[in-house]
Amino acid sequence: MDIKEFISLSDAGVIAGCNASNLRRAIKNNKLHAVKFGNSWIVTRADLQRWIDDPMLHTPGVKAKIKAGNR
Repeated sequence: MDIKEFISLSDAGVIAGCNASNLRRAIKNNKLHAVKFGNSWIVTRADLQRWIDDPMLHTPGVKAKIKAGNR
């Protein structure tokens, strides 16, 4: 796996159109796979896209803000 496949939660939030705290909540609820890297969480682009594309993984109230289909 290449390091370029990983992105920070702040970058992931920009891509997904939501707050990094929403992504942290998804990680805590085992709805988004992430890896702890020092003090930060990182996610793969593929896992983020899977989370964006599957509304069942979203936290209630966040769905409307998700930019589905971002690649």
